[in-house]
Amino acid sequence: TTNILMVVPNADASSMYQLITYLDGCYSRDTAHISIKPVPDPQITSNTPCVGDTLRIGSNDTTHNATYIWVGPSGFVMTTKDTVIAPALLDASGKYVLTVFANGCKAVDSAAVMVKSRPYTPAANGDTVLCEGAVLHLMGSNALPDSNTFYHWTGPNGFRADEINTQKQGVSVHDAGAYVFMGEREGCTAADTLYVAVNHTPYTPQATSNSPLSLGHTLQLTLAEPEAGVAYSWTGPNGFTSNVFSPEIENVTKQHAGTYTVTGTLGNCASSAIVLITIDEIADTGYL
Repeated sequence: TTNILMVVPNADASSMYQLITYLDGCYSRDTAHISIKPVPDPQITSNTPCVGDTLRIGSNDTTHNATYIWVGPSGFVMTTKDTVIAPALLDASGKYVLTVFANGCKAVDSAAVMVKSRPYTPAANGDTVLCEGAVLHLMGSNALPDSNTFYHWTGPNGFRADEINTQKQGVSVHDAGAYVFMGEREGCTAADTLYVAVNHTPYTPQATSNSPLSLGHTLQLTLAEPEAGVAYSWTGPNGFTSNVFSPEIENVTKQHAGTYTVTGTLGNCASSAIVLITIDEIADTGYL
């Protein structure tokens, strides 16, 4: 036996201890209550935000009535267990030291915290107003791709393209909306948005005529099932123009033969159809 007792210093070792001494068949005893105070356990936790996001640093320590002192980069000092830095900038990266005091005991922990940089903010350029069936051109600028930075486009109708400059053929009104040009580096993003409007293009006009016809007869141009809200106009040979759906030309001559075009216009969108007119001369019978 020994007169020195080594006890592992943890809270579970707190108890009533009894010392018994023996000498020549006689003994005596004494007791003492020993309380071992728990040492704080800082256990620093932190996230890894991108520039502009919120940096969260804290501790998993559960010691009752503990006092916390944080010291970090750029003169950072805080006395709360858990804290945030918002928005987090690059100078928030570095070593954070947490000192915890409780019950006259002290514990220290440190951790390296990183705030990740974002890609350069790109610019989304391209067509902003289109007619149905047109080609949408999308062009990104201020994009500086490297081995860790990638750019892509996303848009309505599940659109995605991984090229900086791209296009979409034959757009419809369902393709209107926001097109986002985004750069991504190690989970951090920077983006710009282009808003695209797609207007309805009138349906192709259904145009017919009474061609072929003879000199002196009446030419009849016919537009079947005109679309509501669409303005129609005709043009043709010999300076012919008309805004009537189904115009007529009386007493035609050879100069009225040729191609007639009807155009339907809605806003800045239009569609056209053509009609070919043939005019025959009346045969001379030799009789008056």
